[in-house]
Amino acid sequence: MKRRSFFNSIPAFCSAGALSVSGGYNSAASDSGHKAFSPDTLLAGMTLPELLEQHKHDLIERFIPFFMEHMVDHERGGFYPYTDLEGSPRDDGGKRIWWTGRGLWTVSTFYRLIDQNNDFLTIAEKAADLIIKNAPDGDNFWPSPLNHDGSPSSKQAPALYEDMFAAEGLAALAAATGEKRCRDLAKHTILKCLRRYDSPDYEYLSTYGLAIEPLKAPRILGHWMVFLNTCSQLLAVEHDNELLAVADRAIDALLEHHLNPSFDLMNEIICHDLSRPDNGFEQFSYTSHALETMWMLMSEAERRGDEALFTEAAHLFRRHVEVSWDDVYGGIFHGASHVDNNQWLLGKSMWAQVEVLVGCLLLFRHNGDTWAAEMYGKMYRYFQENYSLEDRGCPLWLLGGDRTLAAERAGTGDYYHNARWLMLSTVMLNDMV
Repeated sequence: MKRRSFFNSIPAFCSAGALSVSGGYNSAASDSGHKAFSPDTLLAGMTLPELLEQHKHDLIERFIPFFMEHMVDHERGGFYPYTDLEGSPRDDGGKRIWWTGRGLWTVSTFYRLIDQNNDFLTIAEKAADLIIKNAPDGDNFWPSPLNHDGSPSSKQAPALYEDMFAAEGLAALAAATGEKRCRDLAKHTILKCLRRYDSPDYEYLSTYGLAIEPLKAPRILGHWMVFLNTCSQLLAVEHDNELLAVADRAIDALLEHHLNPSFDLMNEIICHDLSRPDNGFEQFSYTSHALETMWMLMSEAERRGDEALFTEAAHLFRRHVEVSWDDVYGGIFHGASHVDNNQWLLGKSMWAQVEVLVGCLLLFRHNGDTWAAEMYGKMYRYFQENYSLEDRGCPLWLLGGDRTLAAERAGTGDYYHNARWLMLSTVMLNDMV
């Protein structure tokens, strides 16, 4: 793979404005007044230039070569989401729209922000073609999984998340190339998903492994998260009243309804009418999802220039990080299955740890927050010491495991959360330097 100079490719993008949720830019947000930093400022025991160089190395020398060699289907389009430590695909279940959309987001964003090499654009276009040719009629969801050749599989499990990640990937390609067809399909998909979500017959049966009866047509924090995230990315490029209304609805639902005032934590699942459930979900806080959503809300507040919204999102981000931190072994737990009984889901996924890093860096960049700096350093050291697989001959990071990581989740290769953490952190650090 030919690459133009990584370092020389960054400044042109960083001068365009502030980082949005997507890793995109919005020129209006650049006037929001990010703190100015000295090159001697320390984070995680490194100066900002040193930390930037480390992230450039991890992104360009570790992640991208492994991803390009082992996780991209160069011939048929699409991606292999998980591999073993040597790079062989671990899941032969076909190509889910979920991971195809996420992979499309990754390569499109890398092309736009980091390296405008046509290799990445070719990969993105093939993935987009695979998604577009399977676009459903009416208000149907995309078929998923797909066969490896991109045709629909007979084992279909369509879902809102699948479609919203397709929309996010298409939005990222549209931002990278100006492709109107992709933007229009992304918007169409968002509005369709919202119609399905608003239906009293909407089905979402996941209970996150908890022994709780599913709610009828529930409202899900993670659903508002993907609505907010994808709308924010499109709004960073072009104003749209319909998409802004969707983002506004998501923000209102999160802060006025999912936030449980009894313990100042987010409920993952509430009733369709946005009331508090009267079963065990009233005590369920998927804290890792919540803090991920809160950094996205901080970024959207920056895009809007809304300091009050930023402050509220920052408070809730900090609250969920602190509550879920494991003071014994380090890292954050997945979530609280019952807040009042102090019962926790003790697993520690890789993606949840890096969401803390993204949020802390965003908060620190915004105003030099001292708590964010301290937590960033604590999490960065914990993550690199416990999740890096370099000492096993693999350049990537562990997917996660139990509380102490003694029982590990097999394999590696999350090319969405992992890549997003590295790309957004690289751009933010470069901006600060």
